[in-house]
Formats: sequence, structure tokens, C-alpha cells
Amino acid sequence: MKDFIIVPSHAEDVLELKDNLRDEDVAECEAGGLTPFNALLDSYVFSDECYSCKKDNKTIAMFGVSSWNQPEGVGVIWFLGSDETEKHPVSMVRDSREFLNNWFNKYELLWNTVDARNTRHIAWLKHLGFTFLEPIKINNYDFLQFYKRRQ
Repeated sequence: MKDFIIVPSHAEDVLELKDNLRDEDVAECEAGGLTPFNALLDSYVFSDECYSCKKDNKTIAMFGVSSWNQPEGVGVIWFLGSDETEKHPVSMVRDSREFLNNWFNKYELLWNTVDARNTRHIAWLKHLGFTFLEPIKINNYDFLQFYKRRQ
């Protein structure tokens, strides 16, 4: 049984989560040229939809989708979480599928980039059916673009 809830995010969630991100998420933020605080805040502010995973009233992850600066029908998805999220893999995948299915009612294409060193996120994205492109350089780090089209 799932022991966390998903609720619409509030700005306070950014402050709560910024110092508790997984090491892989911190490394990815920094490789992209952002602090964890700035990555979370930008993602929160620019998202069309933004959600927080809460366990025992604490924010353990935030995620969302943004159409800011994208062509019509395109959304950029994102997810940043704490180590606590690793304790709930089945629920995380199930919830991810549910949100993706809902977002495909609005968007024809969902995409983003992932730090090529972040093998855990890459495996999760592959499990969710995303396609990967050749690496690109961002701040001298390899990132993989990934995408999925509405079916």
C-alpha cells in the first residue's frame, strides 16, 4: 500500500525539498548550471502543473510539466526527489504512468534531458517507454534528450 500522497505543490515545498535531493539529482542540477533551489524554483514557477509527493507531511519529491517556451502541444516533464522516493518504486512507476497518461490528453509530445550519469533515472524513463537521442553537451556534461509521443 502506498504511504505517500500527491498534492498540488506550494512554494514552501521548494524550500523543504531543496536540501534533501538525491545525490544524482543534485549532480544533474549542478551539471545543468543550477543549484537545487533554483532548479526546483524554476520548475515550480514555469510549470503548467506541479505536484509534490508527501510522506508524513514532508515533501519527498516534486514533479510537473511545462509548456513554457515550447511549441503548441509540447510539454517538458521533470522530477526531482529525495532518497525517500527509492523506497516506493512500484508506486512511483504506477503514479508516473497515471500522470503521463493524463498529460497526453493535453500534450502530443513530452520531453526533457537527463544527465547521462543518472542511470537510475534513465532506467526509469526507459521503463516508462521514453525514446532517447544521442548525447548532447550541456556545460561540458553529457545529457540525453528523451521523448515520448501520444499514442
